[in-house]
Amino acid sequence: MDEYEIGKRLRVICTPAHTSSSAGDNPGERSEIDLELEILHAYTPFTTSVVCLVRIISLSTSPPVGGLPETCVLKLYDRRYAINARETFDAGRLYSAAKEAAYQRFLQAAVADPSIEEKTIWQLSEEEDEGGVEAYLERSCQKQYIAEMGAYGDLAELQGTLIPTLYGSVRYRLAAPLPSSSPVGGTPSPIRYGVNGILIEHIPSTTLEAYLTAAMQSDPIPYDYISDVCDQVIKLMDRLDNFKVLNQDCGMRNILVVSDAASQPELSPSSIRPSRCVAIDFAYSRLRFPDETDEQWRRAKENQSEQEVIGCHISQLLASLARARPSETAKAGLWKNVRANRRWYRELSKEEQKAYQTDGHWGLSKAAGQQ
Repeated sequence: MDEYEIGKRLRVICTPAHTSSSAGDNPGERSEIDLELEILHAYTPFTTSVVCLVRIISLSTSPPVGGLPETCVLKLYDRRYAINARETFDAGRLYSAAKEAAYQRFLQAAVADPSIEEKTIWQLSEEEDEGGVEAYLERSCQKQYIAEMGAYGDLAELQGTLIPTLYGSVRYRLAAPLPSSSPVGGTPSPIRYGVNGILIEHIPSTTLEAYLTAAMQSDPIPYDYISDVCDQVIKLMDRLDNFKVLNQDCGMRNILVVSDAASQPELSPSSIRPSRCVAIDFAYSRLRFPDETDEQWRRAKENQSEQEVIGCHISQLLASLARARPSETAKAGLWKNVRANRRWYRELSKEEQKAYQTDGHWGLSKAAGQQ
């Protein structure tokens, strides 16, 4: 599996997020276009999805439909590279032709007996059902794709400023059958491995984690820069909090710090004051359910407060890095999360507290209790 190496080219079918009417379509109408993408950089190691910086080298239309740039970021939800999930549920065993064959057999068996798809991933893992695990990973990747597309749609007004611009969705298919799709019974299999993905804006930057680490290792420590970027992150979370997106993966690697230093790789990422912060990766998010009441949504947001989560991550990292400094003075100027709001907090009555302690999903509808 080397199709994601630097220099390789991928053919994808793209549905631009905003199709230009100058291409002959009705305003706002979406149309599919063929794109060829050259991989300029692969953000390895891949963990949950494939992420690459790509250059668009050929288009099926001219001028480019939907204002597609020359370079952008390609994100593919490819179960073959769902490394984190494989470590959790499959003892870290990598994808193989044998696993693909087991997956195809699982799908065929599910047609005859749909009940096998009701098994949990823990059951499949314990039974070492390779085909079942692959099926779970495939469903998980599809959910991530749907979740991310939904989040970008709801956060549309923030695209290009607080989140990357979404250029469109893509479908990538391997040019040749997978190894497990060899001729069966003398007839070649028509199966082609397909992957959904998105094209988003490339933003030269560094991650929040890398920025803070470099800053805390500088001499002297730029406390004002650290406070500035941390306050910006909290404000970013506060802005996102106004939408119908519940992000369940608010990690420091999912926040980009943009500054002039991003275009000067010879400089430390902490040597120039940050200009803005950008949130990325909404694969583990969900939208507010249509039937979710205000109270249900409040409780969901309170239980997964993006501001408090990212603030806690930042504080823990800064404290850890400060302990590594030889001088105790490093702790004196550490940022403290005093800006986080409590907009979703409500004190429960004694009766509500008792009911909540008995049932963690107390008061939630079946739909709202699902993740």
